[in-house]
Amino acid sequence: NANTQARKSTKATAVPYPPIRLNQQEHECLEAQAVKTVMKKIKKINLFSSLVLFLAIILSPVVKAQEAEKNQTPRTIEELRKAILEVLQETHTPAAGIALVNKEGPVWIEGLGKADREQGIEADEETMFRIGSTSKIFVALAVLRLQEQGKLSLKDRVRDLIPEIKFENSWEDTNPVLVEHLLEHTTGWDDLHLVEYYQKGPEMLSLKEALDFHPHSRKSRWVPGTRMSYCNTGPNVAAYIVEKVTGHPYEEYIKENFFSPMGIETMTYRLSEDYKKKGATLYKEGWPSEYGHMLMRASGSINASPKDMAKMVQLFINRGKIDSTQLIAESSLKRMETPSTTSGARSGLNYGYGLCLYTSPHESFIYYKHGGGVGNGISDFSYLPEYGVGYSILINSGDANAIRKLSELVRDFQTQNLPHPEKPTLVSTYRGACSVSGYYQPINPGTDIVNLPPLTASRAWTERDTLY
Repeated sequence: NANTQARKSTKATAVPYPPIRLNQQEHECLEAQAVKTVMKKIKKINLFSSLVLFLAIILSPVVKAQEAEKNQTPRTIEELRKAILEVLQETHTPAAGIALVNKEGPVWIEGLGKADREQGIEADEETMFRIGSTSKIFVALAVLRLQEQGKLSLKDRVRDLIPEIKFENSWEDTNPVLVEHLLEHTTGWDDLHLVEYYQKGPEMLSLKEALDFHPHSRKSRWVPGTRMSYCNTGPNVAAYIVEKVTGHPYEEYIKENFFSPMGIETMTYRLSEDYKKKGATLYKEGWPSEYGHMLMRASGSINASPKDMAKMVQLFINRGKIDSTQLIAESSLKRMETPSTTSGARSGLNYGYGLCLYTSPHESFIYYKHGGGVGNGISDFSYLPEYGVGYSILINSGDANAIRKLSELVRDFQTQNLPHPEKPTLVSTYRGACSVSGYYQPINPGTDIVNLPPLTASRAWTERDTLY
């Protein structure tokens, strides 16, 4: 419009200041002052740069030494002990129970830190911690021992053994739920629903009562024996099978056939008198928390000391022997260490979750392990059978970062002088023949309720014949 055109045609007019005329002497004076000012600034810059360079030269070895010391693998038990205490301090973890074991027996067992901060009680080798899902190992041991005795088989149909326990499987006629599916987490059932985690009060329900309480989570969402999805109910059902086959309560069977022969005196599934006397107080974000009574206790309720856990580790690295007694066959332990019921396992993949044990890489080493976390207590049970070494770490807080750091420390220490196994050569068959880029959603979620694309989807893409 006219106003716009008028604005465009209007030009700003500069109002010049009158020029300042200097004579030769004034010019020289200004130049001298400018040079003097610049030289002062240069001197300041040079002085500052020299100071920075000097400090860098002086402090560089100190910083490098500190970094090297921090990153250096502990070479002695005392150095490892110091490094563990530093992790406890950094992560505000009150206490840890450590057991390092080889074929000859314990190398180091100790409790570090405070079992109870408020009362100033120090942790020791007999302080009891909650080991959570590491408890599942004993369910697998019990089932395999009964299989060795010909009293049941991993291939038995669960419905034939315990028809009174409710579960749904639309493929039961052609693909029934088997005992081994319970221990490899391949039933296709949901993990525990919220109402199945804890019960009120110390009066424990029987395994049967616990399983009858909320059977709705036990519905196969896909063909059993095809996909692994972690499920705390499965091992508890297997523990009930042990009760049914033996005619003894599960905890009594474990005590008589494993705890006692192994020389374990204080391991317990309950809030026992021993735990009341020796149990570490559990902490959540620095505050004491209550002892939670699990409904499915066979899957995660054991309380144990570092001393107890050392004997458990030794059973596995000595391939089922306690002293001269073969408590469990080595072939049974190998079956525990080998996945067999997933589609991947049947295609030759021997890496993953076996019978209540799973593979865990550390550099080129492959540990067999189980971890656990319950009621703000975390455990790590790991061993290298071919090298005859293993360890257990227990803490009385729910800090997963703390247990990760401690595990890395112990593994670095334990493997530093071991010959590294040869890494396999992997040959990719991917040649870009088809597009695989996109977003993927898991087909084996823990529960369907959390399998929402925004929460579980992950991206895959290709670059130069490489899949990411």
